[in-house]
Amino acid sequence: MCVRCKVWQVDERRGYFFVNASSFVAVVGDASLGVARRRGERGRRTVVMKEEETAWTYVFDLDGTLYPIANGYERACRTRVFEFMVKHCPGVETVEEARSVWSGAFRRYNQTLRALRSLGFDGFDEEEYWAYTRSDAKEALAPVESTRAFVESLRGKKYVFTNCHEKQAKEALVALGLSDCFDGVFGAGDMGAVCKPEPAAFDALFSRFDVRDPSRCVFFEDSLKNLRTANRSFDMVTVLIASDTLTEEIDARAASRRLNAAADAADDDDDDPTAFVDAIVRGGELTIESFSRASFKPTERAVEACADALRGASCT
Repeated sequence: MCVRCKVWQVDERRGYFFVNASSFVAVVGDASLGVARRRGERGRRTVVMKEEETAWTYVFDLDGTLYPIANGYERACRTRVFEFMVKHCPGVETVEEARSVWSGAFRRYNQTLRALRSLGFDGFDEEEYWAYTRSDAKEALAPVESTRAFVESLRGKKYVFTNCHEKQAKEALVALGLSDCFDGVFGAGDMGAVCKPEPAAFDALFSRFDVRDPSRCVFFEDSLKNLRTANRSFDMVTVLIASDTLTEEIDARAASRRLNAAADAADDDDDDPTAFVDAIVRGGELTIESFSRASFKPTERAVEACADALRGASCT
């Protein structure tokens, strides 16, 4: 019998392995997960995986994941947040002051609305807030064929999980040409008083879409904070879209350690800021091409989850 399998190149010395999405091979017989060391390549091996049906659920962040953070849309939204604060937050008189007030609370909560509420700014209408700060999606976002092809290639249920309100998230998906690619959108409206990275937000997502085994979910996200909860609290397979967000969070983490080393050390599992990340997509954009060049940790579960994704990508 001829079975299609995935070939993985593993570099044990670096802790990650690299895949070529087009490297399918045909083998004869019952091919399960096997290992064969290549001659003359110390520390490297070839892993062959049988292509078989697996039930994975794919969860996607929106900003910085389904479109690159570098395109300027999120930066424009953040500018409108500061303008909104000047208009609606008592005591905040300039954009510069708004930025200063916002920054510390946002680092803590990872969502601006939650950050503003924590600071006692509750005299504004939430619908007005979302409409003002997330406007102009169609002017800033455009379809990317390779991103759509990647999302479409994935088998299983697919959901968008965002700290943005569902209404504005759906408008962004329309602008991106992705509105028909997902089985549901879960955002700030359904989350209520919680948001990513709080475990309660993930619990709400799983409850809403009847996800019974979070460990069979692959989570695509550009925020380390959100990926940490996904992996540490729910054992999800985590895929980091490495971009400016990663740089910001690592810089903020370093600054926090300098200010309060003891508290920060107690909160972190180890010194590696990506210790809970199973795969890293570099370049700040999630497409078939970027995912095929991603680096993965050589764990059996990560191999299985990513092989299922790469199968579709390589056949598109």
